[in-house]
Amino acid sequence: MRNFFTKFLAITLISFAVLAQVIEPFSFWKTNFPPLIISPNPIYVQAGGNITLTGSGGSGYYVWSNTAGAISDGADVIADTPTTADYTGRTTAYATDTVTLTAWSVSTTATATTYAPLTISPTMITMAINSSQTFTGAGGCLNGTACVGGALVFSKVSGGGIMNSATGAYTTGAVAGADVVQVADSIGNVATATIRVVDTLTISPDTLRLSVFSTNIFTAILGTAPYIYTVPVGTGTVNLTTGLFTAPGTIESDTVRVTDAGMFTSNSAVTIIEPIEIVGSQYNVCARHNEGSVKCWGSNNVGQVGVGSVATIGDATTEVGGANQFVNLGTGRTATRIVAGLLHVCAILDNGSVKCWGGNANGQLGLGDTANRGDAANEMGDNLPAVSLGTGKTAVNLFAFGYVTCAILNDTSLKCWGLNSTGQLGIGNVTGNNIRLGDQTAEMGDSLLPINLGTGKTAVQVTGGLDFTCARLNDSNVKCWGNNNRGQLGKDNTTVLGNDPNEMGDNLTNINITGASGSARTALEISSGYEHTCVRRDDNTITCWGRNNNGQVGKGNTGGANASIGDVGGEMAVIGDINMNTGFGTAANLFAYGRSQCAKDTAGVVKCWGRNTNGQLLHGNTTTPISAPIATAVSFGTGLIPVKISGEWYTPCALFTNKRIKCWGRGVNAAGNSIGMFLNGNTTADLGISNATSGDNLLFLNH
Repeated sequence: MRNFFTKFLAITLISFAVLAQVIEPFSFWKTNFPPLIISPNPIYVQAGGNITLTGSGGSGYYVWSNTAGAISDGADVIADTPTTADYTGRTTAYATDTVTLTAWSVSTTATATTYAPLTISPTMITMAINSSQTFTGAGGCLNGTACVGGALVFSKVSGGGIMNSATGAYTTGAVAGADVVQVADSIGNVATATIRVVDTLTISPDTLRLSVFSTNIFTAILGTAPYIYTVPVGTGTVNLTTGLFTAPGTIESDTVRVTDAGMFTSNSAVTIIEPIEIVGSQYNVCARHNEGSVKCWGSNNVGQVGVGSVATIGDATTEVGGANQFVNLGTGRTATRIVAGLLHVCAILDNGSVKCWGGNANGQLGLGDTANRGDAANEMGDNLPAVSLGTGKTAVNLFAFGYVTCAILNDTSLKCWGLNSTGQLGIGNVTGNNIRLGDQTAEMGDSLLPINLGTGKTAVQVTGGLDFTCARLNDSNVKCWGNNNRGQLGKDNTTVLGNDPNEMGDNLTNINITGASGSARTALEISSGYEHTCVRRDDNTITCWGRNNNGQVGKGNTGGANASIGDVGGEMAVIGDINMNTGFGTAANLFAYGRSQCAKDTAGVVKCWGRNTNGQLLHGNTTTPISAPIATAVSFGTGLIPVKISGEWYTPCALFTNKRIKCWGRGVNAAGNSIGMFLNGNTTADLGISNATSGDNLLFLNH
């Protein structure tokens, strides 16, 4: 003991750092030099992607942090760990962030640079033997732009052709077959393209699925000009010389034929399909077709279009009609339902599994991480995992809103995942890892518990907004939980529900949707916008509650005590029916988008109210707010009756009974760039803001 105190005193006189080595193992304290960020070095990460950072050296516990870089988007996260950190890059490509590693008050920094997903164009092409095509690369780490190490390099993966590594010029060989080429960036990212090499007259494409009334340009390869295009089978039409084919208005199988000067022919098999479901996200829309295929277009900054890039789809003429790609759902898989939140899209597949793509910052894709999907090559199809719903569990219905996805399973239970910031997942806990579910491993599958809706209660319909959730139950009552700052839970207060224990199940009471109507009422349908909900009751009257700053509650007022309905005592008990004004019959459907609301009657008449700053109510003006239904019905065009109206913000779309689609409202994003939702190749102006862009003047989409 005397020796120990002697040593202790001596070490104290030498240095506090040496004393620390006596108290703690030497391997822990390491040295008193600054720590190092050793891997990766330098730090490059795909925008919105995740990497693990590793530190070494230094003295004491590691503390990781990151500071605002050139662009602050609020989406950057560093998780503190003893020796490593899970880093989520900025959602903006080619932005920088400063990462700091501190050990015992000594720090080192490194710059983290984001890059866009690497892409190659075209990704698929038919070429003649001994012909040339220049491929282009975009995104990735580019020397002089984001990353050190060199420019993009092109190469041949297989086939008989020759590739110029610098220019991307590829010359096919003399033998027909399938060639594969690729582009690689300076840090090893790769994107590939497939080439069909032909040696006789060939029409391209030789097979095609095309939606009713949409167009596609067919081209002839090899043979001898001039070429003549015809439709020997089917009712579609084609321009004899240009090859521009217009699909008929019915499901059928057509044949498009090209004949050259030598009377040789080549045929393309064209399957005409029709959209049967649409869903709108913040700035994009998806359509599901009769045979289960899915197409998406519009804004694509986080991969929500699902085609392996982040390029907007629909703002160029080369991206419309038959050129618009289908979402790859996997080998042999088709979709039976599609849904969309703010930045993500999900589908129930024909085998009952669920696949999701797009933004995933809050785990809304349900894949146990926060990496976006669909924004880079090789992320879709068989490479996109299905959501783990639990042992023996499949989805029979699916819903998405905000940053949340919900599924009603084959055992009638309801599971939800994604953001849980205000209890919108209904698990009674928003602390720690429970602020999100689905963003970490072991949170999905059997670990993801069903929402407790009460004894004997199950959900038959689920809706929600930015941060709240509502369910229409098997007894036709309605329960809501989550954020309640605008009275969106309809409880006559602003108390958040679902964020603490004992707030769900039988403790969560039904919303009083009877209001001033007299007899007790139940719900036939519910519809939620960002911060409001409407219900179609069992007598087909409509009432709404929640935020009313744009008149979305439909009571003809917006200010003062009427800025929200359902946030103070006694409001739900006296809430009245919405006066649908003249010309509106028996209500049949409700459609909400953002801060706007629409209702359709049994005759197909539609009336909309709420926010209209960008013409999203399709009244031919930007009068806002329209705080109650007006006498004039929405004019989609002569004889058009919508099956569904869908959207998440400023740009709604409608699928009509004639199987055609129109979109209107805002044409640009916050940065002023075209969002491509109108599929006209160039329009950036708002639509629906004047008579010239409404009614019959509002064009159908060429999708």
